[in-house]
Amino acid sequence: MKQCKYCKIEVDTTNDFCPLCFNHLDEGCDKSEGLYSLRQKNETTNITNNFLIKFFIFLSICAITTCVIINLHTHPETPWFWVVTFGILYIWVLVCHTILSKQPAFLKILLQIISIMLLLHFTEKISIETWVLPYVYPSISLTILFVLIMILSISSKRNGYVLGFSVIIMILTIVSLLITLLTDYYELLNFINIVLCLLTLIGLFMFGWNAIKEDILKKWHL
Repeated sequence: MKQCKYCKIEVDTTNDFCPLCFNHLDEGCDKSEGLYSLRQKNETTNITNNFLIKFFIFLSICAITTCVIINLHTHPETPWFWVVTFGILYIWVLVCHTILSKQPAFLKILLQIISIMLLLHFTEKISIETWVLPYVYPSISLTILFVLIMILSISSKRNGYVLGFSVIIMILTIVSLLITLLTDYYELLNFINIVLCLLTLIGLFMFGWNAIKEDILKKWHL
């Protein structure tokens, strides 16, 4: 018997995800009595993990501090230490939130997009030309769109991804439209990105509306 800490229910299933909210299920405790009590936590592993986390935090602080000092003493007019700082923060997001956490795929992908765009934004700030909005963002958006379509095509749990992926694609479309309307960047790549995102959204709502409606009813317990 497995447990969902979000829905507060027990589920008799061999799957790893809750059928209601699609979050990861926890293994239920074995209530059978035995000669030895079960050890719920591994204290040695917890101590080791805490030490490693503190150690890598210390290394991150040392690296950022060193870069700030070098930057101020060499080229203070070009604050390149921000790129290093956001690069280290992005590594933390990648490892802790995307790889190790059990968050839904929607949140992982969304935070990855935000982190990468912030990193590229600060990289662009210390360069001469503007290249993030007209070229890099549409490229990243098209890559994400392709990956999401591939996941929906090959995954056996695609019905649970349709709603979250639709929200991500909708956000990508809105940002692309804002870039086109509020700036002077009328690049063909961004136009192609907008068209493909809109066509994908139309396809998701046409062919996956039942899955979207079912997912909404389950997540909000309607």
